Amino acid sequence: MSGVLFTVNPLTGRDSHFLIESAWGLGEGVVSGEVNPDRIIYDWKKMEVISKVISPQSHKYVMIEGGTNKIETTANEKDTHSVDENLLEDLVDLGLRVGGHYGYPQDIEWAYAEGKIYLLQTRPLTTIQFSKNFGQWTNANFVEVFPGFHNPFSFSLTGGAFSRTIHQYLINLKIWRNPPEHRPPWHSLIFGRTYWKVSEVKNLVAKIPGFNERSFDITTGIPVSYEGDGRTTPWTIGRIIWALPVLIAMGKEFKNYWMKAESYKIEFEEKFPPLLNKALKVRKMTNTELEEFTKELLNLHLEANFVAQYTSFLATQSQDDFHITLENLNKKSDDKISFSRLFTGLQDVKTAKPLMDLQAVAEQLKGIGIDRIRKVTREEIFESETDDDIKPLRDYITKYAWMSETDEDLSCPRWYDDITTPLELIIKLMESDEVLHHPGEQLNIRLEEEEKARKLLNRSFRRFNPFVKSSFWNQANLVKKYSWWREETREILARIYFIVHLSIEELFKRWVDKGIVKDYRDLYSLSYQQLLEYLSTRDRTIIEQEVRNNTLVKRLFRNYKPPNTIGSGMQSVSDTQADLSGVGCSGGKIIGKVRVLRSVSQIAEIQEGEIAVVPHTNPGWTPIFSLIRGIVMEEGGLLSHGSVVAREYGIPAIIQVKNATDVLANGEVIEIDGSLGTIVRLG
Repeated sequence: MSGVLFTVNPLTGRDSHFLIESAWGLGEGVVSGEVNPDRIIYDWKKMEVISKVISPQSHKYVMIEGGTNKIETTANEKDTHSVDENLLEDLVDLGLRVGGHYGYPQDIEWAYAEGKIYLLQTRPLTTIQFSKNFGQWTNANFVEVFPGFHNPFSFSLTGGAFSRTIHQYLINLKIWRNPPEHRPPWHSLIFGRTYWKVSEVKNLVAKIPGFNERSFDITTGIPVSYEGDGRTTPWTIGRIIWALPVLIAMGKEFKNYWMKAESYKIEFEEKFPPLLNKALKVRKMTNTELEEFTKELLNLHLEANFVAQYTSFLATQSQDDFHITLENLNKKSDDKISFSRLFTGLQDVKTAKPLMDLQAVAEQLKGIGIDRIRKVTREEIFESETDDDIKPLRDYITKYAWMSETDEDLSCPRWYDDITTPLELIIKLMESDEVLHHPGEQLNIRLEEEEKARKLLNRSFRRFNPFVKSSFWNQANLVKKYSWWREETREILARIYFIVHLSIEELFKRWVDKGIVKDYRDLYSLSYQQLLEYLSTRDRTIIEQEVRNNTLVKRLFRNYKPPNTIGSGMQSVSDTQADLSGVGCSGGKIIGKVRVLRSVSQIAEIQEGEIAVVPHTNPGWTPIFSLIRGIVMEEGGLLSHGSVVAREYGIPAIIQVKNATDVLANGEVIEIDGSLGTIVRLG
């Protein structure tokens, strides 16, 4: 017999489903269309058959000397599936081995004869369709803070908080008036990456008059793949009446929530120091104390993540509303108001503070020499209290010990674990005599743009319409306020991630000593709910199953880069094409050499004045802004951390440039325009 095996179901997009088609005899009958194959859908995570279909096959092709012969199938073959349990087990093993070898979805042709499976050929599965009930999913925003594979433990915290927050947000704003009793899945791991269900969100917010899909996508960081404005919602009497409760609720949230965030911050700053002190001493805790402390921190994280994400939703909503207002104002003006100039110079942005402090520390340390800095050890930073020549360095790294390249990945080392990154950054700045960025200048730029907006608002009929003016400034002030609070609450969350990291790493390492796993990093395959279940039951099968599944996911999809947006009505292919343009998020035009950075650990490669080309940025990337003159990002929205920091430091920046790190090469000279979002290759 013969058949095909798809390591991802190409008809539904389910990444854990193998689709197996088979027929009695040779594959000639299936290829010619004469024979309908039997079909099995097998879930390799659950290790069970999802569906099994027998297609009556009246004949089959067999080998004869000199060619093939068409013969009738036996009565037993007509009524029996061509793949029995033993063969199915072997086929699943074949799919896992071949898929794992290539790390990419495969279309495998196989044959079975005399008790053996033969691999005839395999090729990449280039097209994956999605079922209608799959919906559309995007990794926008998530991919910025968690690029690549998202380990299930970190995902369960970040994604779980996201699901809870967006659910409550839509209810509070009266957008979702009849929510189901059980919360639907707003987030999911697909191909090992984090996605959220954008189709469901759009269906709900599109009920509001004035909804503009293009504006929504640009603000959120979703690549636009359609012409014009996409889906829009007109201002009709019926829609306005429906939307009145939404507008009233939204106004209340905008008016009050920042005060809730401020109250939470005050409370957090009081309780964090003792929690940090306790987290730094987890090695001295008993197993019971450590387990209880970990549970406490997980609850604290969920609470902080709710505040941070709710603030972020309001920041996005305020900017989405203002984006439409700004476009309308600019329509009949040759001298257009720049979004990036209007929202720079916010002052004291928390996630930009490490960069400001970094420049000051580098200047202080110039007197002791680079050779001394190169010899500094982690012990000198965290285990010495001597008031010596490296005190400014010790104070800086200790203050920002929570920093990490990917802070939402709890398995990722912090500066507390490894001081290589901050040392490299400081050495780079000590070697430079030029201060590239002056944040204070950005305030003047904003004031100039605000004055330009005032003049534009005083032209023609607008001068007689106080509502237009007040609406513009009210919306602009909301964008500034919630952009600022978004970064404030995000920094709080990063510090909580740090103490959770300390606690969970110690807990997992102890489980290695108990023989539960060989490598403590495997335990990140659990969700935090499964962790709590294990603490309650001590059932190791929970751990064994999830470690197996997560290991297989990483093997099967390690070379596959799924599109940013996937789902029904779309086809998924590996994201390999690139258009060298994006969305301008921080104004200015600059010419410079390209420096491709896929990781913060590559800082030592940066040469002064280069343009960084990166897959994403999050708070852990902030310090590299002190070394570059411009930045191009594959991901991000207008309110992403990289966009905000770039504006604060006057660095031309472009977001949403697809596959820029693959297309642009180190040393290549380019010109970027952070207002227009254009990139010109100069050689």
